[in-house]
Amino acid sequence: MANVRSFKTPKRRYRGNFKSPLPASHLASPVVTTQSMESLKETIKLLKAENKSLEEQIKQLQSEGYDESELSVHIDKLHQYNDIKDTGQMVLGRLANVEGVTTRTLYQKYGLNEED
Repeated sequence: MANVRSFKTPKRRYRGNFKSPLPASHLASPVVTTQSMESLKETIKLLKAENKSLEEQIKQLQSEGYDESELSVHIDKLHQYNDIKDTGQMVLGRLANVEGVTTRTLYQKYGLNEED
């Protein structure tokens, strides 16, 4: 072991100026043209119209008796449903493994819908 050499990683320093990988035109501030300004104004106009339409739809749904506070209840119930479904699929998977069959076979055996 007397001839073991230790290797040190050489320290390399880059002494040149930093050069961005992006083209210089990309780094420059954007030029606002009349055409781009008109395009932005048109986009704003369309978004305002869409916002007005959505507000009208919300008012319509509220007048039909829908309430936003009910949404969290439905979301919670969907989470519970998904947890129960996942657990059922895990049980079927393990049962299929024990019986040496596919889960599809078990779905058919127990009259379950494969798309649920």
